[in-house]
Amino acid sequence: MNAMLKGKVLVVDDDPVVQVALSAVLEDDYEVLVAEDGASCLMQIDASAPDLILLDIEMPGLNGYKTCEKIRERSATPIIFVSSRDTLEERLHAFQVGGNDFIQKPFEGEILLMKVRRMLALSGRAEKLAVEKDAMQKMALDLLAVNGDGNLLLNFMRDNLGCLHFEDLVNSVLQLIQGLGLDCQVQLRHDNGVITQAVGQPPSALEESILAKGMEQAGIFFFKQRLLINCPNISLLVPNMPADPDAYFRLKNNLKTLTEAAQTIIQTVTVRREATITTEQLQVAALDAHEATASLQADYHQQQADTQILLHGLIDKLESSYFSLGLTEAQEERISLLLREETDAVMQLFQRGGEVLDSKFVHILNALVPAKKDQGDIWL
Repeated sequence: MNAMLKGKVLVVDDDPVVQVALSAVLEDDYEVLVAEDGASCLMQIDASAPDLILLDIEMPGLNGYKTCEKIRERSATPIIFVSSRDTLEERLHAFQVGGNDFIQKPFEGEILLMKVRRMLALSGRAEKLAVEKDAMQKMALDLLAVNGDGNLLLNFMRDNLGCLHFEDLVNSVLQLIQGLGLDCQVQLRHDNGVITQAVGQPPSALEESILAKGMEQAGIFFFKQRLLINCPNISLLVPNMPADPDAYFRLKNNLKTLTEAAQTIIQTVTVRREATITTEQLQVAALDAHEATASLQADYHQQQADTQILLHGLIDKLESSYFSLGLTEAQEERISLLLREETDAVMQLFQRGGEVLDSKFVHILNALVPAKKDQGDIWL
């Protein structure tokens, strides 16, 4: 297969061993160019116009970051940093100077080749969409100038103050940003997981890797048309900010306000969700208490009935044994009368106590479960 048809890749590294290793991985599919430092890299770009650059960070003279800044002054050629230093700070620095991806040394050849192929495919797709995006963005900015930024943010806050679901909040953020003619990836982090959604052009691999590292560093990071805003629970990545400085900084400030507003709403949703869980737990406990109280009331009534049966049974047994006791008829009648009077007194005591307890049971049961409630409502 003709390598020229697949494009040219410029390898920039001062280590000959790394140069050979990278070339060996790529040379079957691409024309490979080599530069040993930043100055040589810039000369190669002017002379050969590579389609992609693999750039080391630690080099004599211009380091990788400075070289990337110089490249971005003249070219939008995709840049993949290749370095042994792989921290969040290094990746953020790579993002700020205009890098598109990041590979850690030592690298695996298949992963490197996959990233190169993906980057070249995304680069070609981005060029085709650029004109259409610019036109959409201009229309959105004109609309924003007419209607005002404040209205958009106020509407966002009004529509989401009662939000109960994180997914709904992410969709609302994306809709607002899409309405401005911008691409965006939103990542929302909460106690039970992470929600990541995007509209428009997908984020670069470097941007994805920054999000994957948990966004440990809060703040705003930007380079030309790329903007990253990070709060503790939500991050926005916008790759196509307007080139006009006034429009850029106006949108940046409003997107910052939007992100901070979303952060506040996330905290509110978290509190609401926790309160809902607690309320549901209390509702279950109340239903259990209701059942236990109703069971206790039934047991008391059953005990009252059983006691009456036992007492009358005792009288019947005693009366049936009179003949063996040698009592006179008057004595038998006197004993029976006393027993029946005391039994009636005991049952009246049960009756009075039962009426008091029944009123208490009804009060407790009504307090635990209101007589009228919509099914599914949380009623505590």
